[in-house]
Amino acid sequence: MSKDVKSGELEKRSWKRFILPVSLAINLLFIGAIVGAGWMRNKHGAGFGGPPGFMVKHMLRHLPDEKQQSILDQIAGHREGQRSKKREIKGLRAEFEKALKREPFNAELVRGAAKKMYMARGELVGTKMELLVNVLSQLTPQERREIMESRFFRRLINRGGRRHFQRH
Repeated sequence: MSKDVKSGELEKRSWKRFILPVSLAINLLFIGAIVGAGWMRNKHGAGFGGPPGFMVKHMLRHLPDEKQQSILDQIAGHREGQRSKKREIKGLRAEFEKALKREPFNAELVRGAAKKMYMARGELVGTKMELLVNVLSQLTPQERREIMESRFFRRLINRGGRRHFQRH
């Protein structure tokens, strides 16, 4: 009888040795999947699901090659202007933060710095919308419909939504 008791205890002990490593492996698998999914989503910048320019190229895929190239050239020319405007906004933001921290507090200085920063942001959005209108005006009604039905186009025009606190 003591042999049976000892063999039963041995089976229980050997079974318990595998529970912890298996449980740990499963937990690490789930944690790795979650971290990996987050990394892949944000790999190329917030909101993008692929390499730079992927969204635009995907939206334009239904257009003839010469129209695609013309639009891509316009966008490339526009990007340099965006970069300089973003640098300007960054400097204006620093000026605004400096005005906020200044002692004694000067409300007029803060208002002026905030107004400059938000005016520059408005100009940036305005130039983006102007480019969008120019591009869409070059298309046929059917081409416009196809682009506007694209989920990438909807993401493009809704970017200010949940990420409006994101720095530019």
